[in-house]
Amino acid sequence: MRRPPHCLALLALFATAACTGSIGGSSAGDPYGGTPDQRNGGAAGDKPGEDGDGGGAAREACSGATPELRRLSHAEYDNAIRDLLGEATRPGRAFPSDTAAIGVAETRNISPLLFEAYESTARTLVEAAWKRDQERIAEGQTAFLRTCDLSKAGCPRALIARFARLAWRRPVLGPEVDALLKMTDVARELGDGPEVGVTAALQVVLLAPDFIFQQERLVPGGDVRDGFAPVDPYVVASKLAAFLWNSTPDERLLDRADAGGLNDGISIEEEARRMLADRKAEGLFESFVASWLGTSRLDKTNLDKALFPAWNDAVKQSLKAETIAFIGSFFREKSSALDMLDAGFTFANETSAPLYGVAGVRGADFQRVQVDGVRHGGLLTHAGLLAMTSLPTRTSPARRGSWVSERFLCVHPPPPPPDVNTNPPPSQPNQTLRQRLQAHQDKPACRGCHALMDPIGFGLEAYDATGSWRTTDNGVPIDSAGSLPGTDVAFTGGPGLGRVIKENAAEAFTGCVTRNLLAHAIGRPLDVADEPTVKRLHATFAERRFALGELVLAVTASKHLTHRCVAGQTTAEKLGVPQ
Repeated sequence: MRRPPHCLALLALFATAACTGSIGGSSAGDPYGGTPDQRNGGAAGDKPGEDGDGGGAAREACSGATPELRRLSHAEYDNAIRDLLGEATRPGRAFPSDTAAIGVAETRNISPLLFEAYESTARTLVEAAWKRDQERIAEGQTAFLRTCDLSKAGCPRALIARFARLAWRRPVLGPEVDALLKMTDVARELGDGPEVGVTAALQVVLLAPDFIFQQERLVPGGDVRDGFAPVDPYVVASKLAAFLWNSTPDERLLDRADAGGLNDGISIEEEARRMLADRKAEGLFESFVASWLGTSRLDKTNLDKALFPAWNDAVKQSLKAETIAFIGSFFREKSSALDMLDAGFTFANETSAPLYGVAGVRGADFQRVQVDGVRHGGLLTHAGLLAMTSLPTRTSPARRGSWVSERFLCVHPPPPPPDVNTNPPPSQPNQTLRQRLQAHQDKPACRGCHALMDPIGFGLEAYDATGSWRTTDNGVPIDSAGSLPGTDVAFTGGPGLGRVIKENAAEAFTGCVTRNLLAHAIGRPLDVADEPTVKRLHATFAERRFALGELVLAVTASKHLTHRCVAGQTTAEKLGVPQ
C-alpha cells in the first residue's frame, strides 16, 4: 500500500486547524455549527434533523480546580484503540511513561517524543486493522473499519464520518469530513485506490487533538451556578466512558447524546448501569486499582534474583491481574467493600496459586480459589501488594505501614527529616528485621513517624519480599503482632489487620475508598471544596451497604460529571484556550 507523500502536510494543516478552532465549531451559539446532519458528517445542504442538549445536578461545592483539557492516559488510548480498531496489543505500553500523583495520572501535556509515537502507531494500527477487516468480512464477522463498499458513491465519506464521530467523541462537521476526504483526492492523483486515501484519513483522525485530548466543552450560554457551568452532552458521554470503561463512548451512548438523553440523573444512571454490566467495565476495575493502590509500582518491582529466583515478569503480571479480578468481583456483586478486608477467597492461576499454598490450579486463566484465612485472607495479604511495598533484598515494615495508612485509611505519615539516616542498624546473628528496626525507632528523630507506620508494617512481617508466607527471619521465629496506630487495638498477621480495620476503622476505610473513587472519576486530586461531595457520596455508600457498584452510580450522579467548575477562571480558561 503506497502512502501519499502529501499526507503529513495535510495532517499538519488539519491538526493546526483543529487546534485553532477553524475546524470544530465556534465559541458562540451551537458549538458544532451547522445542522445536526452536518454535525454528523453530512455535506452542506443535507436535510436537517433535530438536536438537544442539557445537564443538571444537585448543589455541590466548586473550587476552580477542574482541568478543562487532558490527554488520554496510555491505558485509555489502548482501550479506545481496542474499541475502534479491534486492536488488543496495548500499544500504549511502549509509549513514554505517564507520570502520576497519588491516585491520578498527570495527563495534561504531550511531548514531541510522544507525538512521534502516536504518529507511527496510528499508521501501523490502521493498516493492520484494515487488513484484519478483510479477513473478518471473509469469515462473516462484523468489520471495525470497512463498514461499506468503497466503490459505491458516498461510502468513503460515511466511513470516515462514522469513525471520526466515535474517535472524537462528538458530532463531526461536514467541513471536517471534507478536509479528511482530501486524502482520497491525493491518493487518486497518485494513481492509488480509494483505500489508500481512506486509511490515511483514518490515521489523521487518530492524530487530531479531538482524539488525543479529552475536552470539557461548555454548553453555550449555560447557567453558571455556584461556580459550575454545564458541559455539553457529548462531554457527559465522554466522561461516562472514561470513568466506567477507561475508553471512548460507543455508538449507543453518542446516539443518546444526539437525542439530548444525557441531561438528567435517570438517563445517566440507566447508561451507567448498562456500561457497568458490560465487559468493557474491566477498564474501570484495572484503572481504579492502579489509581487507588498504586499497582503500577509492581511493574518496576525488581527483587534480588539471588534471594528470590522465582520472581519474574510473569509472576508480577499474574499478581497484578489477581488484585484486579478480586476488586472487580466486588464491583460486579452486591457484597460490601468492607468484605475485601477479610475475604476468604482470591483469584489465582497456575503462576500465582503456589504463593497461596493452593494446589490443583492449571493454566493461565484465573479462577476463584479459597484461602485459609490464617495465612492469607483479604486484600492486605495479596502477594503483589506486599511485594511492591518491599525492598529488593528484604521486606520494609515502614513502607508497608505507610502504604496501608495512605491507601486504606487516607492518613499520610510525614516524610523523614532530610538529615536523618533511614537505614536500620546492621544485621546481627539471631536478630530479626523487626528487632533491628525497633532499635532504630527508639531514636527521638525517628520515633514520631515510625509510630504511625511500624505498628502496621510489623504485623505483615510473616510475608517475605515476594509476598510469600514465612515463619522465620534470619533463622529466628517471626513476631507478626501489630496494632492500629494511636489505639490499643492489636492484631496478628495480614488477615488480622484486615479484620481490625473492618471492625474498628470501617468509616475511615470506606471514606478513603470514596475519596479515591471520586478523584479517579474526575481526574484530579481532591481539595477542601470537594468535602461536601465526599460526605454525600459516603453517606450514599453507607445507605447502600457499601456496595462498590452503587458507589460508582452515585459518583456518576455527581455534578462533576455534568458540569465543569469555572469559579475564578478567566473567559479564555473557561473556553479551554491555552494560555
